[in-house]
Amino acid sequence: MKTWIKRIVLALAILVAVVVAAAAVFVLTFDPNAYKARLQEMVSQRFHRTLIIDGDIDMTLFPTLGLTLQGVSLTEPGRDELFASIEDAQVSVAIWPLLSKKLVIDHLTFSGVKARVVRDKQGRFNFEDLVGGPAPVADADNVPGAGDAAPSAADTPAAAPGAAQSAAGAAAGLGQAAADAGGASPMVGGMRIDIAGVDLKDGELQLQDDRSGLALAITQLEATTGRVAYDRPFPVQLSAHLQGTAPAVDADLTGQAKLSLNPAGPRYAAEDMNLRLSGRLGDAQAKSLTARGKLGFDSGKLEAAGLELVFEGDLRDPARPLSNVDASIAAPALMFDSARHEMRWEKLTVRAKGAAPDGPFELAVDAPALSVSPSGASGAALGGRLRLNGGDSVDLRFGLKGIGGNAEALSVEEVKAQATISYGARAARPASADAAPTASVAPARAGGKPGTREVAVTLASPLTLDLAHRAGALPAVQGNIAITDPGLPQGAMQIPLTGALSADLAKDSAEAALNAQLEGGKFDLKTSVAQLTAHPAITFALAVDQLDLDKLAPAGGAILGAPRPPAGDPAGKGAGEAQAPASAPETDKVDFSALAGMSAKGSVSIGTLVARGLHADTVRANVALARGKLDLGGLSAALYGGKLAGAFSVDAARENAMSARLNLNGVAIGPLLADVAGRRALTGTGDVALDLKTQGADVPALKRQLSGTAQLRVRDGAVQGINVGQVLRDVKALVLSGKREDSTEVQADASRETAFSRLDADLAFANGVGTFKSLALVSPLLRVTQGSPARIDVGADTVDLVAQVRIADAPPRAEGLDELRGLGVPVHVHGPYDHLSYRVDWRAMAGDLAARALQRGLKDALKHKHGKSEERLQDLGKVLKGITGK
Repeated sequence: MKTWIKRIVLALAILVAVVVAAAAVFVLTFDPNAYKARLQEMVSQRFHRTLIIDGDIDMTLFPTLGLTLQGVSLTEPGRDELFASIEDAQVSVAIWPLLSKKLVIDHLTFSGVKARVVRDKQGRFNFEDLVGGPAPVADADNVPGAGDAAPSAADTPAAAPGAAQSAAGAAAGLGQAAADAGGASPMVGGMRIDIAGVDLKDGELQLQDDRSGLALAITQLEATTGRVAYDRPFPVQLSAHLQGTAPAVDADLTGQAKLSLNPAGPRYAAEDMNLRLSGRLGDAQAKSLTARGKLGFDSGKLEAAGLELVFEGDLRDPARPLSNVDASIAAPALMFDSARHEMRWEKLTVRAKGAAPDGPFELAVDAPALSVSPSGASGAALGGRLRLNGGDSVDLRFGLKGIGGNAEALSVEEVKAQATISYGARAARPASADAAPTASVAPARAGGKPGTREVAVTLASPLTLDLAHRAGALPAVQGNIAITDPGLPQGAMQIPLTGALSADLAKDSAEAALNAQLEGGKFDLKTSVAQLTAHPAITFALAVDQLDLDKLAPAGGAILGAPRPPAGDPAGKGAGEAQAPASAPETDKVDFSALAGMSAKGSVSIGTLVARGLHADTVRANVALARGKLDLGGLSAALYGGKLAGAFSVDAARENAMSARLNLNGVAIGPLLADVAGRRALTGTGDVALDLKTQGADVPALKRQLSGTAQLRVRDGAVQGINVGQVLRDVKALVLSGKREDSTEVQADASRETAFSRLDADLAFANGVGTFKSLALVSPLLRVTQGSPARIDVGADTVDLVAQVRIADAPPRAEGLDELRGLGVPVHVHGPYDHLSYRVDWRAMAGDLAARALQRGLKDALKHKHGKSEERLQDLGKVLKGITGK
C-alpha cells in the first residue's frame, strides 16, 4: 500500500514538474508581439480602422495572467483621424476561474485615455461599428469592399436617424453577449465575464454633437470602480474638469454612486448618487450644483427616487441677472415613460430665492401628486407663487385643478393665474417662503398705495393636452386687467379680455388669438409662431380702435408701469426736496436685447394712438424683425392737421443702432410741440423732414451720437420766448440815449413772441450737435438769418445761436424803426432748453452804429446855426461814447 502511495506522490510531483516546466517554456518562448500584425490586420478588415501599438506587449503568467500594452491608438473608419488612444493599459486575469469558463479580470488599469465621440447630423455615432452597428456612411463610401460590411443608412434600419435609435443600437451591440447570460455577468462564447475593478487615470473625452451644436471636453478624468458585473450595483468614484464653448462650460465635477449596467436591456441605474459641479455652466456661475438620490433608465423609462437637485450661485443672464440664488427641486418619486406616454410623481416641490436687479425674489411650486397614462389621469391640485420685492413689487399666484382624461386627451378643469404688480412703492413686507402655495388662488388686492400704480391681472382657462403628440391648448381664456392709479381720469381702468392659445411641439408651432376692450374700443391680435424651440418666427396682425400708451405705460415706467410725475414736478420730487444732480438714471437705459433670437413679420393698425403725449389717428405700419433688427416700414398716420410718412429701424445687434426717415406735411407745429415737449417753442403750420441716425446703450449716449439732417418749413407762425421787434426798439432807445448795455442778459419769457410769415431752417447733426446750415425768418418788420455760432447741442440739451436781425426794406411806419434800416443787430440766444436767455451783441455792431450816428450828427450840425451845431456835436459825442464805450 505504501508503495502505491509513493508511486502516486511521485507521479504527481513529476506532473507538477512537467506543468511548471511547460509553463516556463511557454513564458520563455511565447511572444505576444508576434500577434500584433495579425490583430492590426483583423481590425482593418473588420472595422476599416487602423490599430497602432507603438510599445511592446508584455505578458505575465503567475500569479495572474496579465497583459501590458503601451501606445495604443485607433483611427476613424477609412481615415487617419484619431478616434481613441491609450498611453498605458494593464489587464490582469485570474487563471483558475478560466477552468470553469468564467473570465474574472482582477483589474483593469488605464492611463492617458483619449477619445473623440461624435454624433453627426443624421444621429449616427462614430463608434457604432465597434459595438455591432453599421459603419458611418461617409466613411464606408471611401473604403473598398466596405459596402457589404456597412450598408447604407437607407438599407439599414439600425442606422435610422434619431439620437435615441442610435444610442439604442449602440447599447444593443455592447450587450449582445449579456442577452444570453443566465447570471449576473455576460457570456461570450459560453464564458462568463467578471471584472474585479477598473482604474482610469488622466482621461480625456471630446464630445461633439453636430445636431445640437454641443461641443464639450472632459479632461483630468479620474475614476475608480469596485467589482463590475452586469445588473449588479458597483461603486464608482470620479472627478473631472468640464470645458466647452457650446454651451459655455468651465466647471469641476466630483462624485460617487453605485451603478448598474445592462446595455442589452438597455437598463442603467445610479443609486446613492452624490454628484457635485462647481464653476461656470452657461449663464450660471455655480458655487455648487448637487444631485442626490436614485436614477434609473429601463428601455426608455426614467425613474427617480429621493431625487434632489440643489443650486447655489449666480445667474448672469444679460437681460435679468440674478445673484445669491438658492434653488432646489425635490421629487421623492418620479417616473416618465415617453414610449408608453406615462408620467407619475409624488410631492414634487420647487423652491428658489435670491436677488434680482429690482430686489429680492422667491419662488415656490408644490405638485402633491400626478398620474398620467393611456388609461387615465388623476392628480391633486397644483399651486405656485412668485414674489419680487423692491421699488416695484410683483406677487404672482398660479395653479391648476380638476385633472382628468388620459395621456392622449389630458384635461384640466381650470388653469388660473393672478398677478398683482405695484409700481413706485416698496412692498409692505418682505417675501417669505414659509407660506406654502396652494392651487386655490386668492383674489388680487384691488387698492393701491397713494401715489402708486397697481395692476391686477387675472387669467383663467381650461387646458387640454395630448402628451402622445406633444400638443395642447387653452381654448377659452377669460381674464381682466385692472389698473389703479390716481393719475387716471377715473382713478382706475378695467380691460376685459378673451382669447385662445394652442401649441403643437411636434410641429414646433403655436397660434393665439386675443380680444380685449380698451376704453370701449376693440383690441384684436392674431399671431402664429413657428420654430418655437429654436429661433421663434412670429407672424401677427394687430388691430386696435384706440390705444393710449400714456395710460398703460407712463413715462419713466414699463408697460403698465409707474405713473408719470405730476405736472409742475418733472423730476418726480416733492416741492420741499432738493433736486440732486442726476447722472444717468436707470430709466435712461435702452435695452433691445429681447429682439435677438427671434423673427417677426406683421402689420399694425391703430385708429387713435396716444404715446408720450403724441396724438395720432389712422396709424399704419408694417413690422419686420430679423437677427435683432426691427424695421417699421410703410409708417403713416394723420396727426395735428397733417400727415406723417416714413420708416424707422433699430438694430439691437449693433449697440441699439437707430435710424429714422420721417416726413410731416401740413402739421400744426405748436400743438405738436406742446404734446411732445411740454412747451410751445414754435407755432405755425409746416413741413418737417428728418433723416437721423444714432446708437448707444442709454438715452444720453443716443443723444450724443445723433447724426443726420433736419429740414423745417413753417408758415404764418411765431417763435415763443422773445420779441425781436421789442429788442430792436430797445436798441434804438439805448443808442439814442447814449447808454451802454453790453452785458445785459434777458431771460426768455413765454409771454413774448416774434411773429413771422415764413421760417425755413436746415440743420446738419454730427456727434449730437446740430449746426444751422441756413436759417431764414421773414416778417413784415424784419429778416433773421443765422450768425456764428449757430448750433443746438442735443447731448447737453443746450442752444448756442447768434441770430442776425435786420429791418425789412419797407418796415411798417407804426414801428418807428426807420433809423435802424439796414443795420444788422446780432442777438445771442443761449442756455439750456428750459432756461434760455438772450442778449444783444453790442461789440459786433459798434462800428455800424458809430458810423451811422456820426453821419446823422454831421448832417444835423450842418443844418443849424453855429450855436445849435455845437450843441448837436456835443450830443453826437455822447452818442458815440455810449456806442463805443470810450
